[in-house]
Amino acid sequence: MVGNGFVCEMGSKADDGDFAAFRKRFVAVDVKDTQRGGLNTRGAIRRRVTYRRAALELAMEYNQASEGIRYATINGKPAPEPQLQATGLPLGKVPWV
Repeated sequence: MVGNGFVCEMGSKADDGDFAAFRKRFVAVDVKDTQRGGLNTRGAIRRRVTYRRAALELAMEYNQASEGIRYATINGKPAPEPQLQATGLPLGKVPWV
C-alpha cells in the first residue's frame, strides 16, 4: 500500500526578504515516517508522519487501509477543522453545517 503526502510552506518578500532567505528556513527540517500496528489496533497498520523545523511541528497518524485520520496536530495541539466559509453566506442559514 502506498500513501503519499506533502508539506507546503509559503513565504513572502515581507517575511523572508528573498528566496535564498526563505530556503534557509528549511535547512534543519526533520521528517519521520513510521508504521505500526498490533493487537490493540485489530491488525490495522497505522502510519505516523512528523515534520519538524525550528518552532514548528506537524504530526499526523492515520489508518492506511481506511484512510481514517486518528489525529493531526500543530505543535502538539489538535489541528483546526475549518467549517464552510463563503462570502455573503451566513453559516446560520446553511442547514447542514
